[in-house]
Amino acid sequence: MKAKIVKLKVKVGSAPAGHQITVPYPDSHGYPHVDDVKKVLLEQGFISSMGQVALSNTQYEILK
Repeated sequence: MKAKIVKLKVKVGSAPAGHQITVPYPDSHGYPHVDDVKKVLLEQGFISSMGQVALSNTQYEILK
């Protein structure tokens, strides 16, 4: 059975505004995991694949 994909707005970064991105993630997770967030950042060009390591401790908050 395929997981349903849910999308949530997520704010990434420490700046007050941060980057607001929409993160699709499987609802079985319950919330976007950092890997889900990283995938979107990578796809949208916010980080390069080389920057993945630095992003492992990315701060993000889920916007309601």
